[in-house]
Amino acid sequence: GGHNTTIKKFNKPFVRKFYKKYYSSNNMILSISGKTPKNIENIISKHFNINRIKKIPSTPSYSNFTSFQKKSKFKSLVKSFPQSYVGISFPLYNYHDQKTYPFDLIDTILCGNMSARLFVKLRDKSGLVYIINSDTDYFNDVGIYTIYFGTYPDKIKKAYNIVINELIDLKTNLVSKDELKKAIDYSIGSLKLSSENTEYIAYNNFAEYYYTKKIIPMNTVLKKIKNVNPTQIKNVANQIFDFNKINVTVVNNKKINNFIKPF
Repeated sequence: GGHNTTIKKFNKPFVRKFYKKYYSSNNMILSISGKTPKNIENIISKHFNINRIKKIPSTPSYSNFTSFQKKSKFKSLVKSFPQSYVGISFPLYNYHDQKTYPFDLIDTILCGNMSARLFVKLRDKSGLVYIINSDTDYFNDVGIYTIYFGTYPDKIKKAYNIVINELIDLKTNLVSKDELKKAIDYSIGSLKLSSENTEYIAYNNFAEYYYTKKIIPMNTVLKKIKNVNPTQIKNVANQIFDFNKINVTVVNNKKINNFIKPF
């Protein structure tokens, strides 16, 4: 991945050198789930030579955008699409932070399913969007949360304001016990369903071991989700939905001026 000018510089020697440098069993976590043969360790030893290289090069360090962003950012991109697309992003916790549990429930309340707040208000009640999605990404040192939707070119600001008002409501008011319970039940149900998928188990075990060097039992995760309360939801919403750190991108058939309101 990268910009066109960077990608055009790639050639076979460069790719081969990169591959030999990083794609080694010394730099790998192998996560296996499901039914495995008794000689699985012999199979692994046969196909993954642990002595290919002895030292893995250190990864470069990057600036942590969760701390250095001091004001909102807006970007308008011009593309000849029939719809307009809006992305609203905030810096988020890293993988290790225990506040990821209440935040995941915030995401469920906002965009998690067809009865979520933004789905109901933007699609069912106002007909401004066909679908609205979100991405929650946690990494070793940072995280990012994005809400994105497609709408009519003349309805961008109206749809955007509905999203912002819901974020303000989460920061201002406690969610009802009933709404929180529905979010908890949905999240637990989704996790239990995912736990029946061997691909999910393999990926989840890999991620947990990569970030924490241990596998967190499912019962522990479920307990942490069940213990989230409305006050935690409000506190986390106030931490993350800082409008000085909001990032808005609009893709439209003509350039649009910055419409982020100061708070």
